[in-house]
Amino acid sequence: MLRQHDTAEPTGHGFREFLYQLIVELVVAQLNKRYIELTGQDIEQAVFVHIAKIRQRLAKLATGTLLLAQGRHQLLLSDNVILNQQVA
Repeated sequence: MLRQHDTAEPTGHGFREFLYQLIVELVVAQLNKRYIELTGQDIEQAVFVHIAKIRQRLAKLATGTLLLAQGRHQLLLSDNVILNQQVA
């Protein structure tokens, strides 16, 4: 025969378990949120590094293009000088 005190839980035991589970869920949610924030920051940092590298390459290409244009201009001028000397 079961008595009342044999199966009864201590006062507040169910409530304490509920609070403990709630705290665990909150901590897990905070950790998940922090992980997402860190992951987002890592992605953002990688994008900024990639953009910086692209800008650096574009600057080098622009410099190279300018030098090529200048070289062509000088070649055309020297060709014109030679042609003018030949005509004269």
